[in-house]
Amino acid sequence: FNLNRSIPKNKKWYNYAKILIDVYDDTWYQNLLTKESLVNKKIKGKLYQVVYDRMNNWEITAETKNIQGYTCYKATRKEVNKIKRLTTNYTAWFAPKIPAPYGPIGNGGLPGMILQLIKPNVVAFTVKKITLNKKKNKIQMPKHGEKINIERRDVLMRKARKVTVD
Repeated sequence: FNLNRSIPKNKKWYNYAKILIDVYDDTWYQNLLTKESLVNKKIKGKLYQVVYDRMNNWEITAETKNIQGYTCYKATRKEVNKIKRLTTNYTAWFAPKIPAPYGPIGNGGLPGMILQLIKPNVVAFTVKKITLNKKKNKIQMPKHGEKINIERRDVLMRKARKVTVD
């Protein structure tokens, strides 16, 4: 999954919205074997692979709704960032009739594709059009870099912004 870059009407609000939903301009990769979601991030000229735990710990409910003609089931999970002392609650609506366990911004691992992903007070992603393609496409894997978790990323980014020594 990656961001569909369209021409924003207001660049300031466009950038704010990207930060709010944790998109930036990064391309996400998901590995079903390791249950990892990762994204390349360059910090102070060094390339890292930031590993997220966004494919585990879903609680699936019996609640359903229709999205683009597909019956979707509700799943929820919490993501805790210890450095920022922040807990984010995600709600995903996934379609079992599309047996691809993927979704936006690294979320996945459910028994169907995520057609809508909601963060607190924001519908972050909703599918507009579904075109199923049985052709196998070669996916370019992320560039190699040191694997780090989200907390380590936050520490490195904070150090990179710092201009004075403690």
